[in-house]
Amino acid sequence: MNFYTIESNCPNDNSDEILGIVRLLTYHQQNIVWLLSDLDIVPKYFGDYHPTGKKEPRQLVYNFTSKIQKEGFIAASFTELQDLLVETASIRRGVFLCVPDSTVLGDFYAHVEPQNIDAFQHECAFHEVRVLDDLIYIFSKYDLDMNGVFEQDETS
Repeated sequence: MNFYTIESNCPNDNSDEILGIVRLLTYHQQNIVWLLSDLDIVPKYFGDYHPTGKKEPRQLVYNFTSKIQKEGFIAASFTELQDLLVETASIRRGVFLCVPDSTVLGDFYAHVEPQNIDAFQHECAFHEVRVLDDLIYIFSKYDLDMNGVFEQDETS
């Protein structure tokens, strides 16, 4: 397992950074799902008055948060996770696990601060991202180039 730590440039506006990490980890992955758990989301603030008229409140962040509170986790495709992060200003805390979409989940809940901090919280996980304030921890079964591309073996 490979482990990486990134300090967020701006913990109050880290959704773009997390989206970039999720894109990196999803690159070349097929038939996967993201499990989200232990999530504290701050939605984007659109203000009380929008100059073009009434702005409808966006419900996506609220719906994700409600479902996680009821069920303990949410399974989302990359597209659903991307849509959520576009509507989000920041993630204060959260766990994102990338698993095969055929994974049987049952009762599942991942913690940002688990008892065993050096292991995946699901035995089928390819990647795990933990966000805690300004720190982003990435666990992966693969060697990653944090510039956005999987590292290539220098002999190939």
